[in-house]
Formats: sequence, C-alpha cells, structure tokens
Amino acid sequence: MADAARRRSLFVSKGCFACHAINDIGGTSCPPLDFEFVPGEVDPLDFVARMWRSAEPMISMQQSLFGVQLDFTGQELA
Repeated sequence: MADAARRRSLFVSKGCFACHAINDIGGTSCPPLDFEFVPGEVDPLDFVARMWRSAEPMISMQQSLFGVQLDFTGQELA
C-alpha cells in the first residue's frame, strides 16, 4: 500500500488539485478522487486506462492551466 503522505505530495506537486478534489479540497471541474469514489483496490493498469481514455481533454486542461502536459512516472501512477 502506498504511503498517504507520498500520495498527498504527488496530488499537490503534480497539480491534480487544480481540477480534482479529495475530501472536498481541490477543484471541482473533474471527478473527485476520494476513496469512496474508488471502491476496493485500485488496479494501476485500469487507472492508467481510464486516464488514457480521458487524455485529450485532460491534456488540454493541463496545458491551459500549467502551460505544459503533466508527466507521471510508472512508480508515481502505481
């Protein structure tokens, strides 16, 4: 299981909070990432597949907000 402090750090440092919220903290323009909205264990491959399907609008939002597309390592996604 991943360390909660590391997850929190990635959520902030990668700018996820600009669009997504956890515990009502963060943006509201994209789906919340609260545990209750992600039932059970998270399959990293399914998570990446869902991100891929939403890639085009997510990349556009990232470029609009940050001027670049965000980059995640495989370890960060896991």
